[in-house]
Amino acid sequence: MKKIFGTGILVMYDDPFIGMALCVILADGTSGYASETKVIYVVYCFKLAQSFLAYETEIHELSE
Repeated sequence: MKKIFGTGILVMYDDPFIGMALCVILADGTSGYASETKVIYVVYCFKLAQSFLAYETEIHELSE
């Protein structure tokens, strides 16, 4: 089962250019249609001061 993140949760986003960066979830939703849907998130990256669309496979829980 995949982890579903809620709004306001701090996560690590695996950016293809800068690597792992601390972000906060701003919104979530789905993309695609029928059985080909994927969960997507709008994340705000503190390091770059930008918002990104990210698939659930690109974000990870913070280590405890």
